[in-house]
Amino acid sequence: MRVLLDVHPWIRCGAEGVVIKPVLDFRHNMPPFHVNWSREAGIYPDLLDSAIAQYILRIINGMGPPARLLCYKRPRVLLHMEYLANLFPNSKFIVMLRDGRAVAVSLGEWSSRSTKVLHGFLRTWMIDNLKIIQACHRVGSERCIIVRYELLVLNPERELKVLT
Repeated sequence: MRVLLDVHPWIRCGAEGVVIKPVLDFRHNMPPFHVNWSREAGIYPDLLDSAIAQYILRIINGMGPPARLLCYKRPRVLLHMEYLANLFPNSKFIVMLRDGRAVAVSLGEWSSRSTKVLHGFLRTWMIDNLKIIQACHRVGSERCIIVRYELLVLNPERELKVLT
């Protein structure tokens, strides 16, 4: 999907950065002590959220040349979709959903680990995808669309029209 979007003159996705998800995880998993202290200091939630939004935007902007539309491809970042939707009210989300059997084959080729480890990967993949699909529905169809990977590969023109 990223390659298809990057071809468009208005869109730039750039490389897959790895520094945004840890910041989102930090915000999501802040211990109550830190939340209370930050609230008393006037940092939480508004100032912190503003700083996180600026950080994300600065990272994505810095990953390539200027473009009218920016995208960021790290699937697990979508676990924070609702928070991101609040930070970036004009944002839209594309959830790329792949058949679990294909994921299993891909993970099996990627990993020479035991079937127990592979089972754990698949379980995490399934749980994460369920959370992402539910978040997509909560964000709403005006801002989030689910694209089936296999349908995109079979008929890219038709599937890309759905995005416009």
